[in-house]
Amino acid sequence: MAWSYSVDIWNLGILMFECLCDKSPISGFNSEGQFDMFVQMAQIIGLLGPPPVELINRIHPECTGSMYFDENGQFKHQRYYPPRNEGTFEFMFSTIPDPQQNEIFIAFLKRMLRWLPEERASIDELLADPWMSSVQASRNRR
Repeated sequence: MAWSYSVDIWNLGILMFECLCDKSPISGFNSEGQFDMFVQMAQIIGLLGPPPVELINRIHPECTGSMYFDENGQFKHQRYYPPRNEGTFEFMFSTIPDPQQNEIFIAFLKRMLRWLPEERASIDELLADPWMSSVQASRNRR
């Protein structure tokens, strides 16, 4: 897979997530504090849902696709999923006091954090997002 600006959009989404939650949604650390790539993939799936089969099919066999997914595109290591809904956007941002701001911020993040790189918003699309408009409106009121 070729890389483009979409990887920067992904990284911006993760960075914004970490700044507001004070933790990474996809750290990959297990309960003993050790990095585990299966835990990290489970965290990504917990956050975004399962990857599209189209993406799994893009991964070369020499890559890690077969380590993670079976021939039907099912994650092989489901025991690593975060408990209940703890890995979801809604759970992670449940402490934002304004439900409307919470909702539009989550929608903003979801435009950046998408499995398929070509489905991620461009920077121009993000700048025109309702959440960015609300931030600007908030600054103008000061």
